[in-house]
Amino acid sequence: MQETTTDLIRNSSFVPAAAGISLTRVGILGTVTLLSTSIAAYIVAVLSVYEWRSYKKDKAKSSKRRKQGKNEKYGKLMRISAMSAALFGMLTFLSQVFQILLHMNTEIRFCNALKKIDFTLTNFIFISVYAVLWLRQRSFYVNTHTRHLTSCCTRSFSVALLVVLFGISLINPIVFDATQWFRRTRYGCKLESSAFPAQYHWLTLAIITIFFHASLLALFAYPLLKHRAVITQRAQQQQVTNRKADELVIIIRRAFHLAIVCVVSDIIVVVVNVTVVTTIDVIPQIVTNINLLTNMICVVMTFAEWKKRLFPFLKSKTEKYPDDHSSMAMVGTSSSRERSSSDTHRKSGSNLLQEI
Repeated sequence: MQETTTDLIRNSSFVPAAAGISLTRVGILGTVTLLSTSIAAYIVAVLSVYEWRSYKKDKAKSSKRRKQGKNEKYGKLMRISAMSAALFGMLTFLSQVFQILLHMNTEIRFCNALKKIDFTLTNFIFISVYAVLWLRQRSFYVNTHTRHLTSCCTRSFSVALLVVLFGISLINPIVFDATQWFRRTRYGCKLESSAFPAQYHWLTLAIITIFFHASLLALFAYPLLKHRAVITQRAQQQQVTNRKADELVIIIRRAFHLAIVCVVSDIIVVVVNVTVVTTIDVIPQIVTNINLLTNMICVVMTFAEWKKRLFPFLKSKTEKYPDDHSSMAMVGTSSSRERSSSDTHRKSGSNLLQEI
């Protein structure tokens, strides 16, 4: 009777080699995953420190403030979303560590469930990132001093984008869990069967990331560019230096660069997972972890005081911020102190530049 391929592998000298490869895989992935977990835990820790300091300052100011403005509420939601992205990232990496530990025990088999938990947590990371970007642009549309910089189309598209975001956040993990099944091998969890080709999943990821980053960047840049045109025209009429307009360009450029970094990182993950087909999935896993960390760090860098958030132990002598509620999206947090007058544009523009 002819031996099957599985029997040959079990009964031949390939077993020691396969065992060696498996141990090498565990060692590499274990090191990378532990490092990723440490970085994510650091981000969670420093953001927690920032939140605690903000809470103490808010408590000290509470007696002087009548009511929390919309901008501060959006700022709080942005900070919560950024914290959620880092927290879900840490949980994802801890899940991967758990998978490696289980892989070392040949009697335990939770491969399919763990893979689906991984995907669900990863989905929450990206939803949290997009939530920060959505809140950032939405602050322009609810602020009384910048609402005139928007249009009916952009306001409607902004709301529609939130509906699509929630829809995808619910549908994506359900479709993934219902159409893909994994099994455990000596080289880790491998896709056993799928209702759709694996390339469809990664192609969907590429389309989603390009669509959301491009749309949210456009919604964020549109009112800024419109505001820049207004103050540029005023500066030309008054024949003064247009420093505010130049600062707006810097803000837009930073947002554009961060969006490009996230999109390129996501597309690299797609390309690697589609093209790199190996028995040992070390390279795709490393690239995926780097991508998750990139998105978590970039979303923190969307805030104006990102250095203050990521490195709270460093004191900057050159950067000054009005308060700890400021962020890239927060426009006109001092609107309650402003009066309706002919220089509304000038005041709101000044607040915007201070807090973005």
